[in-house]
Amino acid sequence: KLKLLCGDQGLCQEVSWVYYSVDLNTTDYIRNGNLVVTTGMIIHSEENLKKFIYEILLRNTAGLFINIGHYLHESGINKEIIDYCNVHNYPLFVFPWEIHIADIMQDYLNRIVLGQLHEESLTKAFINLIHRPDQEELYKEEIGNSSFMQVTNYCILCFSPHNKQIDPESKERILLQGRNAMNTYNTPYLFFPYFYYYILII
Repeated sequence: KLKLLCGDQGLCQEVSWVYYSVDLNTTDYIRNGNLVVTTGMIIHSEENLKKFIYEILLRNTAGLFINIGHYLHESGINKEIIDYCNVHNYPLFVFPWEIHIADIMQDYLNRIVLGQLHEESLTKAFINLIHRPDQEELYKEEIGNSSFMQVTNYCILCFSPHNKQIDPESKERILLQGRNAMNTYNTPYLFFPYFYYYILII
């Protein structure tokens, strides 16, 4: 019953977390890569919905889920809003009121946490491969159980930002933009920070 209305070209965007928001006054707390979920309790009008989408898009969010049927209805999402989301490749989903918003959020949060745990284990395995290639027990099984198991050759790229004293928000934005770019390719990859550097494995 989850329906994508527009922005299908942005479905490859990285989702860092799920954030519940009800109005424009809470958008300052939204972070890069957040998937925003709302009932539209205080939004109500088409004009306010457009302003809301504009604000959360500026914060590099991954998409918007609207729980329709009570405060907002699908008929209230006009062509101007749909065109705006399509132009910016911004995924806009709707789901009916009878589906509990907590269930949607829990499902996505579970996926995100499991994905983060897997990524952390895989990152550790590749770091061990780089530093201790002779100790296969530290990385062989983890890499072998991942999507990299079908890859015979790896390319490891190391990036260094001009300013090594980079703030956490900028570091988060670099990671998000890099992963969004790599998500457009149908190939296994790993992109992570390592001390003052960024490592891309493809």
